[in-house]
Amino acid sequence: MKINIPNSWHKITIGQFTQLMDLPLTGNDIEDLSNRISVLSGVDTEVIKDSVKGKDLARIGKRMAFLQELPKPKKVFYFYWKWRMYKQVTYNETTTSQMADIMTLNENEENEGARMLNVMSVIFYRGKEKQYSGDRFKKMKEELYDVPFDVALNSTVFFLNGLTNYLKFVLQGYSKLQEKMNLKQMADLHEKMQKLSEKSASVKSINGMTSL
Repeated sequence: MKINIPNSWHKITIGQFTQLMDLPLTGNDIEDLSNRISVLSGVDTEVIKDSVKGKDLARIGKRMAFLQELPKPKKVFYFYWKWRMYKQVTYNETTTSQMADIMTLNENEENEGARMLNVMSVIFYRGKEKQYSGDRFKKMKEELYDVPFDVALNSTVFFLNGLTNYLKFVLQGYSKLQEKMNLKQMADLHEKMQKLSEKSASVKSINGMTSL
């Protein structure tokens, strides 16, 4: 049986990355490898165990070597996927509703892949569907689940870093009103966005395999 294994981050979807991050470590190297091969190939784990021979492991390991190092993020404002163009909202266009959803959806989310998909689904749109809503978020999340991982990484890291700096700029503009207005809530908002940005900019290891 021929098992196709991707050999670059561009050939792994954000959905597959999310699944990889959810895989538990069993303590059995062969078991763990079989689970990873299953996610990357789309073939059931039990089929993998019955089909992959010892002679195949070197070839598979070589193709999976790219997992040892994440790609360097590149700033993007739009991308094409399945003949559709997806655009990113600017910081000035980001609504409080979008910022609130980014924080709420990711506050207790430990899976880096799920966090990236959430952020992408909030800040990207296609066609004339620029107005943000819960329905648009759900639609984007379904459409973007199979987007290449490197596209997802590029689309989220710089946006969150930039949004954090933008919020800091806004806070500085209100600094003179500190005595008259309670801006602690805005300060807390900036702190939470900073933490979220740091999480996305530093993706944890894939079960001890990968780091940035």
